[in-house]
Amino acid sequence: MTPEEAILTWITSTTGLDAYQAPLRSTAERPSTDYATFQLVNIQLPEFSSIRSAEKDDDYITKTVQSDAIVTLSLNVWKEYGYNELIKLNHSADFWESRNILNQGNAAINELGSPQDLTGLGDTNYRDRFQMDVTIFVRFETQFDWDRLKQWEIHGAFVDIDDNGEINSIIKFPA
Repeated sequence: MTPEEAILTWITSTTGLDAYQAPLRSTAERPSTDYATFQLVNIQLPEFSSIRSAEKDDDYITKTVQSDAIVTLSLNVWKEYGYNELIKLNHSADFWESRNILNQGNAAINELGSPQDLTGLGDTNYRDRFQMDVTIFVRFETQFDWDRLKQWEIHGAFVDIDDNGEINSIIKFPA
């Protein structure tokens, strides 16, 4: 499960509302019933990532890079008294069901903000709207295959110790 799928599942299972990843660009995409959205606001990547290697086969080595990032989301509930749904999401951080859902997407709740009433702001179709920021930890993982080096050869002239001549040499692997 991707982090986005886990977040959508968490919102739906906690609030009972249909959930979507914003932005919903047209009024045709927006449901006429009550719903919730989340939008990625910021991804703060760490300075260091962990890297591990595993031998895949005789031709490749698989490298896996993991980064634990802090992701800021904007949660919006489009519903009368929608702050109640945001409070449910806030309280759900303490329940193992929510933690398990988010864990399936390599995500964990870090901090939940306070619900704000944004009803009527910037919306041509007047709707009750409440918003809350959430920060979560997300583990991103990328895998790629490196070609395994099968043979190499170095040609060159090496200066001898007395600095008065060269030694021509060829180094081969495997010999």
